Amino acid sequence: MPMTLTPSYDLCGEAATTLAKDLSVLPQQGAVHLRLSLRHVRRLDATGLAMLVRAHAAVSRNGGRVELIDVPASVAKVLHDIGLHRLWRVTGDAIAAAPALAA
Repeated sequence: MPMTLTPSYDLCGEAATTLAKDLSVLPQQGAVHLRLSLRHVRRLDATGLAMLVRAHAAVSRNGGRVELIDVPASVAKVLHDIGLHRLWRVTGDAIAAAPALAA
């Protein structure tokens, strides 16, 4: 069963490290389907990217998967520009705003 987390903050600087604390609620054993709803995230920097990659690594290590949902176009553009969009299934207004990201 999917677990959904919805950060209410931008994934920038010190605020992005809050994601690590939020992810501590994940089960320590077994596969998890983590859905990260990024509907409130408007900005993303290197710290935020690192937190997303850390989440991906932690969940994948146990056979789970991460899906980014409700992704704003501005965040999807950052992920696409640096090639990290390939790590996750990305859904939301990012796809409507930038159909090339779905490919």
